[in-house]
Amino acid sequence: MLMIFSPQCDHCEHMMDSLKNIAGMFKNTQLMLVAEDRNKQFMKGFIEKTKIGDIPLFQNIGTERGRLIGEIYNYKILPQVNFYDKNYKLVHSFDGNAGLDSIKMFIQ
Repeated sequence: MLMIFSPQCDHCEHMMDSLKNIAGMFKNTQLMLVAEDRNKQFMKGFIEKTKIGDIPLFQNIGTERGRLIGEIYNYKILPQVNFYDKNYKLVHSFDGNAGLDSIKMFIQ
């Protein structure tokens, strides 16, 4: 699961809270969290505010290098949650309007 987010986004903070509540469901699903490089200065505050720093599920968090997100993804509403299969093929993509129940269907 790849989640594109902004550390300045209220919806993204709420998604982190929701994901913390279901962290035990991530048995065979790896979570990666990535923000645009221009948001790098806000990452530490986001991690502290959402209290995800000590939770193993949230350790793959960072910012892109260059403008990779803009080149690869067309997103309008953050967070964008993308699920890939074991061969890195995109299976499904959700935008910020997706409910947690929809997302949970893809978590293993």
